[in-house]
Amino acid sequence: MEKQNPTNHEFGQSARGLASTGEELVGLVSVIRDAIDSARPEVENLGHRIEASLPDRAIVVRADPERLTRVFADMILGAARKAPPASRVVLDVVHEASWVQVTVSEAGERMGHVYGNVGLATEFEAGKPRDLSESAKGVLGSGLRILIVEDHPDTAISFGKLLEALGNEVRIATNGPDALAIGQEFRPDVVLLDIGLPFMNGFEIARKLRERYWGRSAVVIATTAWDQEEDKRNSVAAGIDHHLVKPVDPIGLAKLLADTAKSH
Repeated sequence: MEKQNPTNHEFGQSARGLASTGEELVGLVSVIRDAIDSARPEVENLGHRIEASLPDRAIVVRADPERLTRVFADMILGAARKAPPASRVVLDVVHEASWVQVTVSEAGERMGHVYGNVGLATEFEAGKPRDLSESAKGVLGSGLRILIVEDHPDTAISFGKLLEALGNEVRIATNGPDALAIGQEFRPDVVLLDIGLPFMNGFEIARKLRERYWGRSAVVIATTAWDQEEDKRNSVAAGIDHHLVKPVDPIGLAKLLADTAKSH
């Protein structure tokens, strides 16, 4: 059975309201391995194979382990179900300083495509506990009002919780009409906008956003798998300030948000 994405009403507009009560410090590699084991039977039944590049050292994150396992398993299965025959479902983990990024893509007869991307903040650095909110302030631009427009709720939630932990106020929308309605009330400083969305795509949302008084001064950042030159030209034409291709480089995004914070 395919997973049904909840509506914005069902999971609320604030990432903080979605915080799981089962959060704890967990080993990320162990969670990923559990997700791979969970997804492997269906992936292999579809004629694909899973390839994972996992780090040797321990990476600790604060999360609900069962939920995070489901997120990664869903990413793997999503790639497998949409992949051409005899594909490789590739899971990569990139750990840089206080960030870790997990990406799932497929590579088969056609060019590989990114199907899932989750960024997390690590809770331990150099073997010692780290105060995320203190160490990251001024790096990711605390104090911003950020609207995330993303139709994959788990991705939006994990990203939103991280941004809130860094001192920002966050709202989430899963489609264009909700994004415009929330934006009218929330008046975001930054809009992180996926392009491939239901009802209306990100280009349409950006154009409608720019027509509204509150949207004219917002910094609009596309976060998308649409990576062709035509897509980037369409972003510019729609009034999008920056076009970031998934998996989004957290350092590059950090610089954009820090610059935005300085100007507000």
